[in-house]
Amino acid sequence: MQIVLKLGMLTIEEIETELMNNFQFLKLRNRNLWRKQTWKIINQ
Repeated sequence: MQIVLKLGMLTIEEIETELMNNFQFLKLRNRNLWRKQTWKIINQ
């Protein structure tokens, strides 16, 4: 994670934005993984 390196130069708002972006990304990725797993199970 590059967040730690950038902390010194960032304002709180920028950090929050960065975290939110990562969170959204993770949620999306998890949803897709979950969908693939479900799909496999259904089509066995």
